[in-house]
Amino acid sequence: QKHGGGAALPLAHKDVSSDAELPPEMDLRGKATVDEVRPKDVRHVLLTGATGFLGAFILYELLHQTSGVVVHCLARCKAGDADAAVARVWHNMRQYFDVEDEDEEDADDCEIGGGGGGRPQKPVLRVTRQQQKRVRGVPGDLSQPQLGIEASRYAWLSTHIDMIYHCGAFVNSILPYSALKAANVDGTLAILRLASTKRVKPVHFVSTLSVFPGGHDEGDAAGGDDDKKQQQQQKQNKRNPKIKEDVFLKNHRGLVEGYALSKWVADRMILNAAARNFPVAVYRPGRVSGHTRTGVGSVEDFMCRFIKGCVQLGLCPDLDWMCDMTPADYVASAIVKLSLETNVYDHDAYNVRCPVFHLCNPLPIHMHDLFAVLRDDLHFRVSEVEYERWRAELVATVEKGGGNSKKSNDEDNALAPLLPLLSEKKAGMGTHHTMPSFDMERTCRLLAKHGIRCHPVDRELLKLYFTNFVRVGFLPPPGQGSGPGNGDGDDDDDDGPGASFDIYGVPA
Repeated sequence: QKHGGGAALPLAHKDVSSDAELPPEMDLRGKATVDEVRPKDVRHVLLTGATGFLGAFILYELLHQTSGVVVHCLARCKAGDADAAVARVWHNMRQYFDVEDEDEEDADDCEIGGGGGGRPQKPVLRVTRQQQKRVRGVPGDLSQPQLGIEASRYAWLSTHIDMIYHCGAFVNSILPYSALKAANVDGTLAILRLASTKRVKPVHFVSTLSVFPGGHDEGDAAGGDDDKKQQQQQKQNKRNPKIKEDVFLKNHRGLVEGYALSKWVADRMILNAAARNFPVAVYRPGRVSGHTRTGVGSVEDFMCRFIKGCVQLGLCPDLDWMCDMTPADYVASAIVKLSLETNVYDHDAYNVRCPVFHLCNPLPIHMHDLFAVLRDDLHFRVSEVEYERWRAELVATVEKGGGNSKKSNDEDNALAPLLPLLSEKKAGMGTHHTMPSFDMERTCRLLAKHGIRCHPVDRELLKLYFTNFVRVGFLPPPGQGSGPGNGDGDDDDDDGPGASFDIYGVPA
């Protein structure tokens, strides 16, 4: 299809709700009680997605919030090669944390040094040698029967694992549902099967707010002090009420992406499992961003590539979007803390069939203000223009095969593989008035008891993120971008065509 067309990805017309149904034999009604699966005696947990972004932060929190728990990490590699599996985990962890080497002395977390544009001396987030001893590798594959785990190891896990954190998924915004089903849907079913084999194991499932149409682009709009604005917001809330945490996923109408659809099926499968007395909980993050102290995070999600594409182009669109950036440290610490609550599976206490927690930023930022930080604080020259003009310039740039630079060896625009997701008309991109917002009151109340609160998306946090983008080479130094007025400098980013976005952990 030509890039200049309209909304390129068709809605999924096929009803895939039946894929969320559990087979008749997977039923724990009358076979398990809440008392049997209390988290207080947890010694061994299984974590999927530890080779991805959010999974790495969950592993970090498990090692820091518990003192003796052994974390068994599923990683795709040669069958039976546990050393290769754990090596993949540590290779990923070193992108975000200071993983202590053998010749290092134990030390407390230390602050970033150097200042300016220099690289930090040490990340502030450390994983000690003692903590590393509590991590085991599990060779496997979410897309394979029995999670691709060899029989003897599967039998051991069935007997000894006390709790499962299912964070792994094949994250790709381009591929259809059929290509993602094996890892994201069948893999979730395999997790539930493991959870109910030999002994009951609670499952903590990391879903996404993308299970609601438009959910990945919208947080809860921050209110203003002006009375008129408050009245307008109150009227808007009546027209477009917040989505409650206890809402049941009735249908998937409006979901465009195959990834979102696969997560919708997996999410509903977990809800169906709760109805059969499985001890489960669902966590639905919004757009997960970098750490609030280091700024370190993934650069592979839609918003990061949107920002980079605009910097490359030298233009940004006048979209009326509230940008949800939910820091990874908040999301991961919340998941681990809530999972260790003694009554997290007590459905009567929560008055819901399954505990569900929405984890997005209650104080997002408008896109206009986000790009203002890029211009005013980091001095990138990115001009705001009408959406239709912006998209036309982007299409022309992509069809010429570059980043709109005078240099012929510049990389393609970061948004090139995502053009099918960008409507030809601004109206097709939605606004913060037409996109859903999410209720988080109960989750925020529970977390506040533990001193866990989400950092607002403010100017200082954005400066930290953008500075890190420059430091790791994702964005060029200001004045060296590839868009008009940004000079002729090269961007050394070499992360490929960018169709696969490793947000929750790609099992690859």
